[in-house]
Amino acid sequence: MIRMFYIRGVMCSALLALVATMVQAQTLDEALSGLKTYKFGESRAALAVLEDAALNSAHDPSVSQKLEAPFVALLGSDASVDAKRFVCRQLGVIGTAASVDALAALIGNADLADYAIRALVSIPDNAALAAMLKAVVDGPQTQKVNVIHGIARRGSEDAVTAMAALVD
Repeated sequence: MIRMFYIRGVMCSALLALVATMVQAQTLDEALSGLKTYKFGESRAALAVLEDAALNSAHDPSVSQKLEAPFVALLGSDASVDAKRFVCRQLGVIGTAASVDALAALIGNADLADYAIRALVSIPDNAALAAMLKAVVDGPQTQKVNVIHGIARRGSEDAVTAMAALVD
């Protein structure tokens, strides 16, 4: 008897989850179009769609390729700071060398530097490490410690020689 109620409860929960997904379902294109004006505290429905797509892109690389270009374009646009922060977090998951220049350009922005540095740390491409090493030399003084910390988090032996050259 208890088992029957348990099975019915599980089935009802699954059905409710499916209905909720269908009600809030958006395409990636719809979610991307709504992202530019996102402000913290607003509905996260579009963000949830993009976040799920980014997390699941490990199984389907075409999804990450579809997301990366619009994300990079958004970083160079007049999108809201909250939208750009979200994009930086997602590029930390799906980003490639194609994202590096846009992220490196944000290191000078006090509102976005931490998010950009975290994304660069997560991108396995050597271009990300090179961008951070360049930022240590040429970047804003206010972010150098954060960039050095990011380089250390990468744990790259290639950075040791470059960092040693900076020590005086």
